[in-house]
Amino acid sequence: MKISKFIAVFILLFSLSFVFAEDTVVETKNMRLTLNPDNGSFCIYRKNKISGNFQPLLDDGSYTSATGFYLKSGDNVRKLEKGLGVNAYAYPVDNGAVLSFNVADEAFVAIQFLVLSSVSADNDSIRVDITVQNTGTESEKFAVKALFDTMLGESTKTHFSTKFTNRINSEFGFESMETDKWIRSTDGIQSIQFLLDGEYVSSPQLVSMANKEYLLSGTWLHKVSSGRKFDSIRSYNNSALGIYWNEVQLPALAKSNFSFYITTGAGGSVPPDLQSITEESLAFVQTIVKKAENSFTDENGISYELGPITAEQLNSEYLNDLLTRIQLVESGASSVTLAEVQMLNLELDAILRKMGRVKQ
Repeated sequence: MKISKFIAVFILLFSLSFVFAEDTVVETKNMRLTLNPDNGSFCIYRKNKISGNFQPLLDDGSYTSATGFYLKSGDNVRKLEKGLGVNAYAYPVDNGAVLSFNVADEAFVAIQFLVLSSVSADNDSIRVDITVQNTGTESEKFAVKALFDTMLGESTKTHFSTKFTNRINSEFGFESMETDKWIRSTDGIQSIQFLLDGEYVSSPQLVSMANKEYLLSGTWLHKVSSGRKFDSIRSYNNSALGIYWNEVQLPALAKSNFSFYITTGAGGSVPPDLQSITEESLAFVQTIVKKAENSFTDENGISYELGPITAEQLNSEYLNDLLTRIQLVESGASSVTLAEVQMLNLELDAILRKMGRVKQ
């Protein structure tokens, strides 16, 4: 009897291991989103207007796709995926899904995908919100990049286009998207577009289009070789898109947020721009993206959250130490970044507010 029970439990656990390994899938009227926490990849599908089938807008090669997010913590660079010291999860939420990664004693990263509608179609757009929190005990520098293994343009005469650049068929980079606004990949029928400038969008430091092998190289910021074809020793005509956000200095427990949009088109329709997303969808975004009381936004549109004030921070000794650190910074005796200066003052304001409330 005991042996039978043991075997039954073993079979149950064995079968559950396969269940948990499956992708998290979110399907709407016009779009399907799949997330795989094990390898950190995901894919976006758009319904074909004629066949009714969902067709991939990115390379959906299981366990081989380079699409995913990458984290730089200090000098350490890693793809965000399940591995040694990294727990990874994917789960559905209202109107979308989340990929999250807990890097032990280093960082917590959550990537939220919210499915939105435009005036031209239901559920044809996605808002992506990336949150990075320093879970270490010391201040540290963090940077995030996203890599999209595009494929639609590889079968046409135009790999990529932007608002003001009609054709990009070789390696190219933008240090600002203020003019060009978006990057589009299309086969003339299905399209995917990345909105990288505008309201509620975090301006990237660099946007690079190159062969995916070059974007995956050991160098964090890809050095663009303008005019080089989308070829490498390993792959031919294999273009990909890399989006790099500015490095930020985060004190312990502080957060940084990065946001952008992905829009899609089917049946030859043009993917919507930011102005075409419905007011209802944008109102929904605003209910999701709320500014915390203990937060600020820097000149790059990157927001930082201090987190809740603890009892330890209300201690007079801690407060005196904080005031001393601020005085050292203001006198020039301590060299810190602008973000650290803002975090110190933000913390002081939050503590004083909290102390005022306690006295009341």
